[in-house]
Amino acid sequence: MDQLARAKPQPVYMPPRAWADRLLFPRSGITNLVLIAAISTVFSFLLTGRQIFAARWGLIDDHETFELLAAPDGIFGHVLAALSNPHQTLRSNRPVYYALKALQAALFGSDVRLWYLRNTVCFAFFLSSIWWITARSLGGWLSGAITAMIALLPLWADVWSRLGPSEIEGAAVIAAMIFCADAVMFFEGRRARSVGAVLLAIAAVMLAGLKETFLPAAAGGLVFVLGLGAAMRRIPVSVAIGSAVVSLSLITLQEGVRIRPRRMDLHVDPCEVLFDDGCRGDSSCLLLALPMDIHRPLAGNIGNV
Repeated sequence: MDQLARAKPQPVYMPPRAWADRLLFPRSGITNLVLIAAISTVFSFLLTGRQIFAARWGLIDDHETFELLAAPDGIFGHVLAALSNPHQTLRSNRPVYYALKALQAALFGSDVRLWYLRNTVCFAFFLSSIWWITARSLGGWLSGAITAMIALLPLWADVWSRLGPSEIEGAAVIAAMIFCADAVMFFEGRRARSVGAVLLAIAAVMLAGLKETFLPAAAGGLVFVLGLGAAMRRIPVSVAIGSAVVSLSLITLQEGVRIRPRRMDLHVDPCEVLFDDGCRGDSSCLLLALPMDIHRPLAGNIGNV
């Protein structure tokens, strides 16, 4: 017995993958989140950061941004007037998209580098959410490899290389929904889980208002997470039902408000929204309508359009 008492404890065997996970991803959830966010930001910058410094405006792809910046009644006034005007020029069923676009135009102005920096930040946020939620079951390294595979898909090339796609904001809102769902299912505090459910409902409304094709993901993801959370007693049934009913009602109202499409194709005459008689095929008239501080970057690149 004395010999057994004096015997040294044997080290616990740890598989190589578990050891590597604990080396890079400690047990602290906050530390893991910071590491995942930092690595995702670096990866996003490596994939999309070059365009921040080599950014150029495009008269065709960025015409909606020009329309907002050159609006005589102001950025927000133009969006509000267009949404309430039956002869407006905004696309249908995208009120959240144009509200966010107006906010970004007010913040970024004519600095095209800030617009492309937004793309990099949204991509990093999306990658962080995928990595974070998959790491709960697969570990930090394997989930990181899966996230890298998702980031390298060819479909992203047509999203992050432009300023207009609603998938840019859509990816960020989907990331917010993932983090909110994670809060509902895994947070310890009951109040924190309820707050996550409410924020999930708000994010679902925003996602549905960005583009019509996001509607199944917004409504389906909301009902699934809230239903599962209520069934597992992670959130009160009243919170789940109330959040779902309010969110789905707002989504239905949002989708039910039909906004007439554009009167013409801006790819044919991009100045129709600025001048009643258009510009008769001369796209350079946009230079006269835009604010003075963006004449120079446009004039320097107009030959490349």
